[in-house]
Amino acid sequence: MVIWTVQDFAVWEEMERSGRYTADERYLCMPESEDGPCSHSHYAYLWMVEQMKRVVGPAPKGVRYPIWAWYKRYGSPTGKPDMRAYMRQHDRPQVRLKLDVPDWDVLISDFDDWHFALNYWYLPEDEGDSDSFDAWCASRGLEFSKLQDWRIDGRNYQEARRRIERSWTRLLGVDRNAGFGGDWSKRTLQATFWELKRDQVLSHELFMPRADATGR
Repeated sequence: MVIWTVQDFAVWEEMERSGRYTADERYLCMPESEDGPCSHSHYAYLWMVEQMKRVVGPAPKGVRYPIWAWYKRYGSPTGKPDMRAYMRQHDRPQVRLKLDVPDWDVLISDFDDWHFALNYWYLPEDEGDSDSFDAWCASRGLEFSKLQDWRIDGRNYQEARRRIERSWTRLLGVDRNAGFGGDWSKRTLQATFWELKRDQVLSHELFMPRADATGR
């Protein structure tokens, strides 16, 4: 499976030294909360970790979180990222890697639908399913804002959370007809895998921040 990822140049240097790279928890976009229960965004990361274990298999020793890449980008048949957008967000050199990773080592998920998990929302099959879930919650007096507060317990809240988390499985896979967003050409699919190996790299390109490139 050909996928693409953009990493800090330090990642490339580590791969050149050791032949592999695994995710460093210190640089996670969704870090674990320091105040008791984790945020719902971090909870989504933990959910994805469990899906990785279920579909791909257990992580290598010492690895807790997967590496993220792109399988397909919006409006494109491939996952090749446009570095103009990336470099506006970074002030350090970045490397764009084209990888060939065995299919069985990768879990594909819909990037837009992933935001349902990040926000701890129910991911419906269609509008009718969405209305049905809303009605079910309303009939039990559940408040959506409280579903993300793990301190609020009770049988109905527990059941609602089970339904929400079960719904997220709809974001997994490469099915052209799946995805709440519809049209295949407009879908963006992300890829997660446990470790990045040097021998999986088909090509690499270095991109410098504009200030470094111009000397300003």
